[in-house]
Parts: sequence; C-alpha cells; structure tokens
Amino acid sequence: MQLIRHEPPIPLRFHSAPPWSPSPLARLAATTGDGRAAGGPRTASGTCESTGHPARVRATHHGSTRRARRYARATQHTGFAPPSAPTPATTNAPAPTPPAAPAKPKPPEASDLFPPSEVVKLTADGTSFEGLFRETPARRIRGAILLMHGRSSAANDQAIVDPLRVRLPERGWSSLSLALPDTPPGQTQAGARIKAGVDFLKGKNFKSLILLGHDQGARTLLDYLLQQETDPAVKAAVVIDPVPGIFAPGMGIGNEQAARLRLPVLDLRTGRDIAVLGEEARLWRVAFRGDPGYRQSVLNDPHPDWKDMEEFVENRVHGWLVRLQQSADPDSAPVRDASGLP
Repeated sequence: MQLIRHEPPIPLRFHSAPPWSPSPLARLAATTGDGRAAGGPRTASGTCESTGHPARVRATHHGSTRRARRYARATQHTGFAPPSAPTPATTNAPAPTPPAAPAKPKPPEASDLFPPSEVVKLTADGTSFEGLFRETPARRIRGAILLMHGRSSAANDQAIVDPLRVRLPERGWSSLSLALPDTPPGQTQAGARIKAGVDFLKGKNFKSLILLGHDQGARTLLDYLLQQETDPAVKAAVVIDPVPGIFAPGMGIGNEQAARLRLPVLDLRTGRDIAVLGEEARLWRVAFRGDPGYRQSVLNDPHPDWKDMEEFVENRVHGWLVRLQQSADPDSAPVRDASGLP
C-alpha cells in the first residue's frame, strides 16, 4: 500500500497591486468574473505566491459589500471615478426670436404745435427742414433776425430763443428761428441750413439781417461766417452764453481767425451758466482786442429772475442794434414803437 503524505495547506496570498490600480478584490467588488450581480456570492481570481498557479477565493456577500464601500472611498483620491453621465445630444433648432421692440413715437412737427402761418419749409443740401417765421407788425421795419438754438434744443428753445423770437417782432425785427442738427462744430449741414435761412429772409426783401446764436448756436454762427464770404445783407452778429472752448488755446478758433470777422459782434453773458463767465469771457475779449465793433455785456446779478433775464437780453439786443443802425445812418431819426422804446 502506498502511503500518501499529507502536506499542510499552504496559505494563499495575493500579489499587491500597483499603487495606481485597484486590487483584484477591489475589482471584484465592482463586478464578478462571470458577470453576476455584485450582491451575490462570487469568487476572486489571483495568483498563488508559492506555486504561481491560478487560485480562486470565494468571497462572501458581506465581505464584498464592505470592499465595495472601501473602493468607493478610494476612488475619491485615486482618480478612478465612475464615468460621467452622457451629455444629452444637442439639437440644431434655431433660437427663439426675441419680440420686436416697440416703435418710438414720432416727434411732433412744428406744424402740429404752431400756427401754420409761422411754419416755413426750407431745403438745404437736398434735405427738408422746418423753421418758425414771425413777421413784425411794427410801423417801422428795422430788419430780420435769424436765430440759432443751443445744444439738444429746438427752434422754440424756451430759455433764450423763443422769448426773442416772439418779442423782437414787436419792436420792428422779423424773426426766423431755425431747427439745427445736433452735429459737431464745423459740420457743413448746419452751415447749409443757415445759408437757406439767409436766402429765405433775403427773398422777403429784408435789407438788414442779423445772425443770433445761443450756446452751441454761437459756435455754429462763427463757423458759418469764417467758412465763406459774408453776405452783404448780414450786418451784425449776436452771441449769447456761447459754449465754452470756442477760443481755448490750441482747441478752438484762433485769434487770427476772429480778426477776419468784419462784422460788429455783441457778446452777452446772462449768468445762467458760470462756465461762460470768468476765464471764458476774458478769452473772448482777448480774441476781439482792438475790434471797435465788439462789445461784451454781462448781467451783474448771478441769479437773475427768469423774467428779468428775458428783459435783459431783449433790451440789450434791441438797444445795441438800434445804436448800430443809427451809427451807420446818422441822419435817420429814431422812431418809437408801441413799447415806447426806439
């Protein structure tokens, strides 16, 4: 009889997995070799350290569950995270069209706000625009004044332009107030409109025309006078609170250009804007130094009443123009109008 020697069982140990990969038992926790569910009993494959032969070890349900939990925790640090959910397929459907913005209401035209007898249609460079013309009812017709409003204003600017447009006709001056575009200084569009206004007044047989500009309108007026030959019918210019910077060194009109103006100029400062006083007023006096036709007048009260300011501007403009006419024609006797003033 052959004796069979029983060797003691050799304990099985598994080679340790590289630090960057999960161990065989950790992989076992995720899936079984035969594809069964992870919750049931399963076997794990490995290599015997002593013999090098394949070995299988049975894993219990509870042990695999604990290992699965450890694996889940380990993947948070090793980077072996489960794959992310698939990105839903994008469609090429066009984005919804936003609702159209409501149309802006059309601004009212002069014909909607003023008597039809005052609204005139003019054309400059093929573009139609409107003006407000008021003829003088006075017994003696002195001439006509072309008024130019300031920045972001209109032909009936309530601050300066409209009071003059209404009051000066009562003292012998017909008035034409133009609607000027809000364009930078030097633009030819504004100059073309001024020329259209001058031609309109000459067509009314006015022999004495006065150009008056307020704020930005004063700069537009000077640009017009400097860019072309002055019409002989234009006798004088009036600027009221001209926009700052017109004669600023290196930025505005040079003093040599101001010397080219052969017209009498009345420079009025109402005190409504302190920016036009002080240094700005001095720059104007320097630019017209030695010009006998230039005169600057400042309202002394820094906070004038609205009606006082209107009367100040009206009286200064009318009085200066009357004296100008009398100096040009000394033999003409002053004729008083209904207000009692010449």
